[in-house]
Amino acid sequence: MAAIPPTMRALAIPSFGRPSSYSLANVPTPQITQPDEVLVKIHAAGVNPIDIKVAEGALKMAHKYTFPLVLA
Repeated sequence: MAAIPPTMRALAIPSFGRPSSYSLANVPTPQITQPDEVLVKIHAAGVNPIDIKVAEGALKMAHKYTFPLVLA
């Protein structure tokens, strides 16, 4: 089994705004903390329309977000 890298690439949202403000960033790789958890290597992913609404701030009154925001 290959070693798990300490960082991974993720779509980072620097502040509430439009998709044109998103960028790729290196973020810490999530840690496995429970015996029933797994890490999956992803080669490509899509963006859900609700993720765009969250990133635009549509839910900021209902939930507190910290930036950079990495949606999963």
